[in-house]
Amino acid sequence: MHFRYRSCDIDVTPEFSLGRYFARARIEPCQDLSEAGLDDVHESGDLGDFGREADAIAYAHKWAIDWIDGRMNPVVCRRRKD
Repeated sequence: MHFRYRSCDIDVTPEFSLGRYFARARIEPCQDLSEAGLDDVHESGDLGDFGREADAIAYAHKWAIDWIDGRMNPVVCRRRKD
């Protein structure tokens, strides 16, 4: 599952293994965001395992938003519009 948030493309497609869904997120800036504190692709690794795919996606989605919000420079972000 892909979505865009604050000028980043985010993929939260879970990995399925051993009957469980493993939450993970891949965050890639859509433009040069070095001023904002994001300039490289970030892969979360496994964030936890879930019995339902929807739960893994929801967890990774929230984690990705929190990760971006915690790293972006708010002054620069206020000047940019998605």
